[in-house]
Amino acid sequence: MKSFSFLLVLCALSLQPAYCLAYPETVPVYETTWGGLGTGPGEFGPGIYLAVNSLGQIYASDSWNHRVQVFDNSGNFITTWGDSGCADGDMIYPLAIAIDALDNVYVASMAGSPVAQDDSCTARIQKFTVAGVFVDRWAEFGYGPGEISFPVGMTVDNVGYIYVTEFTGNRVQKFAPDGTSVLTWNGTESSIPAFRNPVGINVTPDGNLVVTDWGPGSGQRVLLFTDTGALVQTYAQGHGTGDGQFIQPSGVAVDGSGNIYVVDRGNHRVQKFAPDGTLLVVWGTMGNGPGEFYDPWDIAVDGLGNIFVSDGDGRIHKFRVPTALSVPDRGVTARPTAFPNPFAHSTTAIWPGAVSPSVAAPQVMVIDVTGRLLRVLTSRADGDAVVVTWDGRDATGRDVGSGIYFLRMEGATGWPASRVVRQP
Repeated sequence: MKSFSFLLVLCALSLQPAYCLAYPETVPVYETTWGGLGTGPGEFGPGIYLAVNSLGQIYASDSWNHRVQVFDNSGNFITTWGDSGCADGDMIYPLAIAIDALDNVYVASMAGSPVAQDDSCTARIQKFTVAGVFVDRWAEFGYGPGEISFPVGMTVDNVGYIYVTEFTGNRVQKFAPDGTSVLTWNGTESSIPAFRNPVGINVTPDGNLVVTDWGPGSGQRVLLFTDTGALVQTYAQGHGTGDGQFIQPSGVAVDGSGNIYVVDRGNHRVQKFAPDGTLLVVWGTMGNGPGEFYDPWDIAVDGLGNIFVSDGDGRIHKFRVPTALSVPDRGVTARPTAFPNPFAHSTTAIWPGAVSPSVAAPQVMVIDVTGRLLRVLTSRADGDAVVVTWDGRDATGRDVGSGIYFLRMEGATGWPASRVVRQP
């Protein structure tokens, strides 16, 4: 009876009690909503595309306002850049947005396409620094190699290759890091019906690509491909309101464990699948209240498992996956410190005031910038502090190499992660 009561509490917190007891996982817990229709800072038009960087900051491609807006993990406005125009750094109807492992930002716009009804300049992909400084651009409107049409989805793999879904071009196009087109595919190469309006795309931890497609006829689909366009698996297919069915599957996100989150736009909900395609949970209902969706479009997941969903009311919603707490959920108090940081051989992270009387030494997860779990460490107590030392190796003993990593106490929803930098 206690476990059943605990589930009911979680369901109430998630604002979606109708789904709570039907699936292997519990509905994510609603945390906050920000935005609204408008042109001011923190306001949006109806088209919002999302990406998250290694710091957990949210980058939103604000299509109708011709700009990118940046927010912290709680939805507080940080900055914006972009303007309607054709100069480097300008963007007319920016759509897909993606961030690579080095936090470079890629934005694809649809100016010059018949949909945009603006011939003043052409559709293109632009690359920016994390601060929004223009770096490079490539592509123009069209249907040939190196050209793009209505680019609504984009992702970057760990090697730096960029993949774009073209809604009206009915294909996926792969670009090298320098912007050279190296491959296109439309599904027929794997003897399946050709794409019809592909939308979302994201890379899995093992380098495969998840694509959502509105499909021919009733064949609304979620598909898994290799990075060379070969079909690996069909996760879900079918038009409808049932489990694993969709009405216009749109944005797609992948967490560090390989779980797949699909925005089911026409059903105003999100469906989550395990890496093997097992349906884990469904949540969402049509509405304008906190945690409710109206015409949801895109989704992103940060390295700590927080989930962000945009909708047609110009809003972004934040959810988190409920976990059993192994340390007290006291909210953010003293921030963790790590020394040395950056480090070459090992680093020690300390969370002051985090020791629980019942669990003095919680486990600590090592996570990379893609959200992939690398290793679980056992911490130690030092007074009221939780302390852990990491030697820069993953669970297999392999040196992880230089880069940005996060040390997070397992189940500690109110405690921040420690960001550490590994030097060569």
